[in-house]
Amino acid sequence: MPFRPIALLLLLLTAACAGREAAQPRQALLDQLPGRINDFVAVPAEASPAPPAGMLARAYRAGGSEGPLIRVTVQPRPAVQGLTDTPDSLDVRAVLNAEATAMFGFAGNLPQIRAERGSDFSIGRQGGQPLLRCVDIRLLGRDSVLRNLTCATGLQGQVVRVQMVTGHRPDQLELVQRVVAEFGGKAIESLLGLPAEPAAVPPAQAPEEQQLPPELLRRLPRA
Repeated sequence: MPFRPIALLLLLLTAACAGREAAQPRQALLDQLPGRINDFVAVPAEASPAPPAGMLARAYRAGGSEGPLIRVTVQPRPAVQGLTDTPDSLDVRAVLNAEATAMFGFAGNLPQIRAERGSDFSIGRQGGQPLLRCVDIRLLGRDSVLRNLTCATGLQGQVVRVQMVTGHRPDQLELVQRVVAEFGGKAIESLLGLPAEPAAVPPAQAPEEQQLPPELLRRLPRA
């Protein structure tokens, strides 16, 4: 009997060590990301929004403390046979569809808001295979759009996700998508160790984020 507390303590320590070991591949991926991608600068960990349980994240912000935010998150993939490290993997599609479902569910509780799913799109290098698959969810108000652009791929046994949730003017749909595509492409290039492609045109500048009601932001599902 006197050994039971010791055995319990050893069990807890073993579980904690296993949790740290499980997180190591995810942290190693995040550590490969550069401190700056286009106009977005990495946010110190203590100033970043906490990711959901089981994920690790690195946040980037453009334009100072009030500018738009992009988060790169890494989560473990399910232990299923046949999954491949590509954006077309079944688990990557499941992650993106779950993101869309959550946003539509959120929109259903908002009066005078219309939700729509824009065309899915891929991000890749010229003449190469896609690097990311993306969903585009829009909550349309009278004068603004609340946008969730989430892209994902499988990499080294993990799901890597690039996400931007922001408010912007209705006439900035293509601009915001281009900002996310350029950021996501460079982020995945760095994780894959690929040399950066020379840009044909300067990177798109992130538009100023429209201020959203605080009560809306508190309820917004973010990965």
